[in-house]
Amino acid sequence: MIDIKDVNVKAAYQKAMISALNKTLAMLKTYVKRELSQTYNMRPSDVERYLKVVRASTTRQRGWIQAQHVRISLGKFKGTKQGQTGAEITIKQTKTLPGTFVAVMSSGHKGVYSRKDSKGNPLPYVVPRQGRYAGMTYKRMKGKVGQPLPRQKMRELPGPSMAQLFASTSMTKKMQEFCSRELPRIFVHEFNYYLTRR
Repeated sequence: MIDIKDVNVKAAYQKAMISALNKTLAMLKTYVKRELSQTYNMRPSDVERYLKVVRASTTRQRGWIQAQHVRISLGKFKGTKQGQTGAEITIKQTKTLPGTFVAVMSSGHKGVYSRKDSKGNPLPYVVPRQGRYAGMTYKRMKGKVGQPLPRQKMRELPGPSMAQLFASTSMTKKMQEFCSRELPRIFVHEFNYYLTRR
């Protein structure tokens, strides 16, 4: 019979709870990464970079997973492609954004862009100072040969933040069910381990 007033039992309980919390959180992160990547059509590695585990410790006997509020590039969603009238985005459903286009930057970054501002006004033309178009000049246009070739500015359209996807009602319910199932099981295993360890 276990005496809950025993010092060794109390110490084993505390260590077991912290260990069980951290192991459950690690498993939960893997579970969340898989669920979000499947639900929202993203690569697991792209999901993981927006998730952070805050581990429990002896001074803070609780832990959690937090998702960044940074807006995700629409190019991170695997279904993003160029359509006839604009970029086609597939997050949970496919949607076309008229007048936009998919482009890959020289850095390898893929995104969805527009040559209009948020109000629908055309963006101005500028002479690029860096990148693949820097230093380009007119080759044939009469009166402009050798002059810098301006390019119309473009803006990248942001997608939802990982925090928004993470906080969805269905995802919250799945995480609660996961923790209710796994935490007690892991705690029993850890408690028996620390209780018998000498």
